[in-house]
Amino acid sequence: GRNITHDALSVFRFDQCMRFRTFLLAAIAVWIFVLVRLILIATNTDSHNVESISAYQSLEKTVVDLRHRIEEGSKNLAKTVKWLDQIAGGKPQNESSIRLSHELLRRRAIHFTREIHYAASGQLGLINKTLRQPDALKSQPEVEKLLNTLDLLYSWLEEMTRYLEVDLEGLGQVNHMTESRRSELDRLGRRVRSRIDKLQNPTDCSKAKLLVASLERPCAFGCNVHHLAYCLQLAYASGRTLVFAQTKTAYDAWWATNFLPLSKTCTDVDFSDSGSIPPFNGQDPADLTRVTRCDYIGSMSSFTKWLPPAIPRDLAPDLTRLHGAPFVWFIGHLTAYLMRPTLAFEQKLNATLTAHKLVGFSRTPVVGVHVRRTDKINSEAAFHTIDEYMLHVERRFRFWQSQQQMMSRTDVSLMTPHYSIRYVSPYIYVAVFHVSCVFLLPWTRPDPLF
Repeated sequence: GRNITHDALSVFRFDQCMRFRTFLLAAIAVWIFVLVRLILIATNTDSHNVESISAYQSLEKTVVDLRHRIEEGSKNLAKTVKWLDQIAGGKPQNESSIRLSHELLRRRAIHFTREIHYAASGQLGLINKTLRQPDALKSQPEVEKLLNTLDLLYSWLEEMTRYLEVDLEGLGQVNHMTESRRSELDRLGRRVRSRIDKLQNPTDCSKAKLLVASLERPCAFGCNVHHLAYCLQLAYASGRTLVFAQTKTAYDAWWATNFLPLSKTCTDVDFSDSGSIPPFNGQDPADLTRVTRCDYIGSMSSFTKWLPPAIPRDLAPDLTRLHGAPFVWFIGHLTAYLMRPTLAFEQKLNATLTAHKLVGFSRTPVVGVHVRRTDKINSEAAFHTIDEYMLHVERRFRFWQSQQQMMSRTDVSLMTPHYSIRYVSPYIYVAVFHVSCVFLLPWTRPDPLF
């Protein structure tokens, strides 16, 4: 019991530590952005008018606030690392090497925390001192000098927080927190899958309560998967079996060809006239209506407690403790059941992955990026350049490189319908998967998936 308690506390504290790290990174990024914007405002105004004075005062206040926020975040992060050390100290250790590894990582994490504090405080102090001078930014060289200082500070913070993140992740590995958490999540996953299998394969389908879903909405693959996933969540919560309405749309045929049936025992039901089936209302868990219809999620506001991002009550305590995004984990298991590939489709997927060297022992770390264009731009999403996507990709690879201290080449897989996308980097190989027929066929048809 003692060991389990320590494991639970360790995972909880480790998650807290990562949240503090995320908070610190977010605070730094936001405030430096504001800082640079205010500098640009200040340098484009006359230093003798009221607007200029106000801009300088705002800039000075921003620097002071940023310094205080970083100091607070550094202190909180240091406290969390100490908590981890106390927990590990009370946990029985079988190998001295584990104790040494933990101690080295703990010391280095504290060292990086202090370095972040020193770098931020020192550089911001210089910036603050510069801005207090009457004619601080009268000349372009002074402006360039200040901007160079900000660039240096940003690079330092990015590097130090990356190494700190590596160490914090390492603390979870050397003390088996990551392994313990993964083991517990696997156990919960088997429980979810067992319940899904039982609900989806009733012994007598003629007596089972059914939830009927269809793929009739005029939208594309992702939209239809989301619809089926939330329908399966409602079926899971209400103890029903999810079945298709058997309407003959393009997506029905494609789905039946490439994914396994939703049920092994309810395969002969025919609800082609699904419009006459009463909609599922979810207000009464003991509703005896045997067959109900799963409508579009936008029309189901009467029982939001069962809709995403809800998670099963019996899983909530453990899942909240073990995972930073419990609903993402849960809906992932539902989607994994829905998208079990047929043998032919599985072979096609494996052939594609193998051809692009995305699987196998020799593969390098891979980041997959979906760059959506065409119909989404100016309707559901704003346009973002490929460089914006690659900033996050570069940071992820730098994190891996910091872990391994060596990386000859890294791979990026871009899924996009846009032909003009190009990205050049000496360390990154970009494999672009163009959806060749996207400009000829509507997204409501499944053909672009091939």
